[in-house]
Order: sequence, then structure tokens, then C-alpha cells
Amino acid sequence: MSRKTKGSIAAKSASLSGNNHTGIHSLLSAAIPGLAPEMSSIKNDQLLLLIMQYLTDLGGPFKDIADHISQTTGLQVTDSQLREFSDFLRDAKVDLEGASSLELINNHIAQLVGDDLQLARIQRDVRVLIKKTLFLESLILLRNNNRALRTLRTLTADFPDDEKVESLSKNLSSLLVSFGDQVELVDSSTEALLEELGWQIGGDFRASRESLVNQVLALLPSDKVVPPNRLAQLLQQALAYQQLNDPYYIPTTTSSHPLTLLRDANTYMKDKFPKNLKMRLEHHENECWFVKYSNTGKYLASASVDKTIAVYDTQTYRLHKHLIGHDNTIIYLSWSRDDSKLITSSFDQTVKVWDLESGSCIATISDQDLFNSNVRIRSVEFFKNSDQFIIGSPDKKLCIFNLDKELVYDFKISHRIEDLALVNDEKLLVVTHSCQLMIYDITSSSYELSSIINIEKQLTSITVSPDDPDHCLINVKADELQLWNISKTSRPYLVNKYYGLQQSDYIIRGCVTDRNLVLSGSEDGLIYIWNKKFGNLIECLKGHKSLINCIDWKPTDSDDYEWASCGDDGVVNIWGI
Repeated sequence: MSRKTKGSIAAKSASLSGNNHTGIHSLLSAAIPGLAPEMSSIKNDQLLLLIMQYLTDLGGPFKDIADHISQTTGLQVTDSQLREFSDFLRDAKVDLEGASSLELINNHIAQLVGDDLQLARIQRDVRVLIKKTLFLESLILLRNNNRALRTLRTLTADFPDDEKVESLSKNLSSLLVSFGDQVELVDSSTEALLEELGWQIGGDFRASRESLVNQVLALLPSDKVVPPNRLAQLLQQALAYQQLNDPYYIPTTTSSHPLTLLRDANTYMKDKFPKNLKMRLEHHENECWFVKYSNTGKYLASASVDKTIAVYDTQTYRLHKHLIGHDNTIIYLSWSRDDSKLITSSFDQTVKVWDLESGSCIATISDQDLFNSNVRIRSVEFFKNSDQFIIGSPDKKLCIFNLDKELVYDFKISHRIEDLALVNDEKLLVVTHSCQLMIYDITSSSYELSSIINIEKQLTSITVSPDDPDHCLINVKADELQLWNISKTSRPYLVNKYYGLQQSDYIIRGCVTDRNLVLSGSEDGLIYIWNKKFGNLIECLKGHKSLINCIDWKPTDSDDYEWASCGDDGVVNIWGI
């Protein structure tokens, strides 16, 4: 900034501060012009504080501008009392558990809060945060398990009969057991717990204390503290809101269309929406009932009434293998974890396992092999972490087997099974002829039935997305799909419903994606696409001559969206941008 500019700002500031204190106070306490009436509580002083914080963070000449605004208005992003308190918490040399430190902390909080009703609660919550931080520092940075244990014991002793502290103590105890002497080995569940506790993995004392300061500041009254990067946070929230309200918005992995603050967000997604028919695959001689991409997206398999499975290489969609061996219509297929094998079921009442490299059938397992009786085998799914598979049957059978035809577990179910789905070898989802969704926790040998939901309509199929293990999609007769949140198996809940398709007589398999879309075929030969969050119908696509049986979305880490559909015309269609 030039001297002339600095001087002019200083001169204006002096003039304002000397001659117009009343006018400045009036402006600061006024509502921001242009906001809706219900937002009138948002005043100019709040916006100026955010601008000052942003300018200060930019540094250099911009900090000078922030300083002049402060001198002119009397506003301060962080007052001296708050700075002193924050610096005290950041000092790793200070014994935060000492009596003198505790007294100083309580005094700081008392001066910052002022409200006696809130004071005791905030002082208590700050003490809990400090003990949590000291525990994590002792355990992870100092590798002093004994010291961590002492801190944990004082936490429970100082706050008896406190449910929140009890829950925190259980988590900290779990960490103490998980780490042992091997701090470097952190599994995914421990990593998730550390993240939940606000610990930065790989961080040092400085990062730990900075996290503590931010957590403490979040407890203080909003008129005392401006959270870090607050203006940027608000901008990000506003842009995200605009995107999510665009019916064509699909989350992307790249910034192919940079956003701007100078006008409303325009995602250009209508032109980039994957609704174009890219190719038609016509290798089947009869109706095609099932399509499924492999776990990596390298292959696409389709199953047909012509008793064959076509496997395509998704780079070119040329036929990779043509699997022949079933004696009747193939109704279901599933991929092994490494995409080296396929398992299929058929109206011939057999399960076949196929080797993708050779294209040969490496195992044929009949209903007699598995059940010693005539049982209709319908749904069959590979487990991801073993060669075990699960079978569901309308003859009230739900069983896990291995490739040696040995029974691993019999659920002894009393319902006719319409369809099933596995979620990361952790949850088993079953829809029954009795209009129920049954959810099992299969992480333990007991295979616990966690919940049963009575949907009270006929359910035809259930699907999950490999990239979204928290949700499942159910096709419901006669014109409906339902999206359920299953993140907690004991407490699933309905997220949304989607209407418009026709499915009164046949089994249709919809598709839920991690890209904010729900897709389904229909008996009228149309493909329906909905916005997953809002439930509004976005597109109806014509690509088949008759009933569309199944849709699947290609797993990918890029923004090259593709998906497949198949129908009674025997055609597999590939769709994309």
C-alpha cells in the first residue's frame, strides 16, 4: 500500500472517529441492507468483524486496512482478554491441571462469559476438554500410558454421574487399550474415533493446543468470539446450498467448472448430465434380466433368459467372456472382491461359480447339494472378504455356504425371501414377501437381527451402492421406490420416496448412487432419474422397446459417469455424458 493511500485512510479514520461517533454507532447497529426481514438480527458490525478477520488473515497491507477499520469503529475481532486466555491454553509448558491454572482459567471464563447461568456449565465443559487433550497428548505424543491413565481417572472422579463424561471416558479407555505400546499402528476404527475426539493424526503439541483453543472458543458466547475463517466458511455453505438446489448437480472429483462469487453458482450440469445413450450391446438372444458392474468398474456382466452371461471390458465394451453352462434363465449374479470370479443363480436351481480369466465354470452347486431338497434359489451374493456366499429363497431359506458346499450358517427364517443385499460384510439386508425389511448385523458369529421394518407394501428388490454403505434402495409395487438410512442397524429410518415408474407385475431393480441420483427402469420402457435428496424427477429417458429390468452405476473415482440398463428387448444400453 502506498504512503498516500495509508495517509488518506488514516485521515478519513481520524475524521470519522473525531466527528461522527454517533453516526458510526448507528451504522454498526443497523441491519445489513438487502437481507430479508427475518434476517434483521444480522447487523453491520457482524459483517465488518468477518471482513476484518479476513483482511487480518491476508496479512501485509490488508492487515493495515483491518487495523484502520478497528480504530474507526472500535470493533475488535479478538479482544485482549480472549487473546491472553488463548495464549495461556496454547502454552505447552503450563500445567493446565494445577490448582493455580484452574483458578486462572475460571477467572478468564468468568470475565468473558459474564452470565452466571452459563458460567458454571462452560467452566465445567472447558475442564473436560482440557483433560481430554492432556490424555491424548500423554498417550500419543508422550507415549506415557501411566500418565494418560491418571488423567482418565481424575476425569471420572471429578465428574461422577455425568453421562457425557462417562461416554467420553469409555472412548478414551478404548483408545488406551487399542494403542497399547504400538502408537504407530492405527486401524480405521481407531482413526475414526480420534477424528471424532478432535485429534489431528500426525499432529504435534502445537496442533493439539490449537485444537483445544478452537474447541474452547466454540463454547464461549457468539458475541465474544469470531471462529477462525468464518467468512470463508459462510461462503462455502452458501455455494454448497446453491449447488444442492440445482436438480442437475452431481458431486464431482474435479473443479471442471470453477465457481464464482460474482453471480449465483451455475454448475452447468444439465449439459454434463449422464443422460446420453453411448452404445447398445446386443449379445443376448432373449430378455436380459440383470446387469452388474464389477467392484473396480473394469467389467460389466449381464444375465439373460438365453441362459448365458455376457462379460464386457468397460474400456471398450467389447465382449470379454461369454459364459455358457446354465440350463435355464439366469436371474442373479454377484462379483467376488477381486473381480476374478462371478457367482450366478438360475431357474435350473443351481449356483455356478465362474473364473473370469479362463471363462470356465469352476463350481456347480445344486439345491440338492445345499438343502437336500427342491428349493428355489433366487438371490445369491458373494461375501467380500471370503469365498463364502449367501442364498435367499422364496421357500423360506436364508443360508451362508462356502464353495465346498458346506453350510456355514442357517438363519432359520420363517419368511419368503424376495431379495437380499450385503453391505461391506457388515450388514445383511433382506426384503420378504411379508412386506418387511429385515436388517442383520453380521459382524459377529451370532448374526443378530437388529431390526424389522413393516413397509406394508409389496417389495420386489433391494440394492445398495458400494460407495454409499449408509443407504439402501427398495423397489416397491406399484409405482414407488424408498430410500432408507441403515447407518445404525438398530434404528433405520426412511429418507425419501420416489414416484412415477410403473412396476405392478415384474421385478425391477433400481439403483442408488453416491452422485445424488436415484435411477430405475419401468414397465413402460422408460428410465426414471430422480434427485436423491429432494425426490424430484429430473429425467425420463427412452432407450428400450419394452420393460426395463435392471440398472447399475459404474464405480469410478473420476467424473466420467457411466451406467448400464437392460430390458426385455435383450439389449444392454450404456449411458453417459
